[in-house]
Amino acid sequence: MSAALRCIGRWGVAKSTLDDIAREAGCSRATLYRLVPGGKAALLERVARSEVQRLLASLEGVIGEAATLHDALTGGLRATSAFINESEALRTVVAHEPELVLSFLAFDRLDPILAASAQVLGPYLERFVEPSLAAELIEWCARLVFSYVFEPSAFVDLAQPDHIEALVSAYLMPGIEAADAAVIRC
Repeated sequence: MSAALRCIGRWGVAKSTLDDIAREAGCSRATLYRLVPGGKAALLERVARSEVQRLLASLEGVIGEAATLHDALTGGLRATSAFINESEALRTVVAHEPELVLSFLAFDRLDPILAASAQVLGPYLERFVEPSLAAELIEWCARLVFSYVFEPSAFVDLAQPDHIEALVSAYLMPGIEAADAAVIRC
């Protein structure tokens, strides 16, 4: 996985061959095929799943330790932004081959990522909001991140802590408070 990420970070997905990845990993191409049947496509899917799991694990710590909903949201957005910015492979693909990432996020292919995010992270927010709203809130934040990563804004830069603070304070918290009140009234 690490070798694949390093190769993708250097050359992108299209130019990273299984030979490159095997060489980077210090094994033969045959060994790579034995470890990951299905070739390059299967390896890329494994790498993507592994990175999503790694991100969710890091977010569990950040959100789980937050004292308030506001802290959970700002911390989660900061950690997600840092994860994305620190991933050379993801930055390379987003900059030079965005269609590859977008194909994983388009239509029904995004649903499993959103569902996994809500399932893993939603329970950490249930101490602040109703359970049904917690899952919805995680999905909402994930969609915000995808939107700002793939369509940068002149007004909100998730790499800037003060921008995250303003986004959470001005837009997310008032919306959540209204939604939470509506859930409680029903």
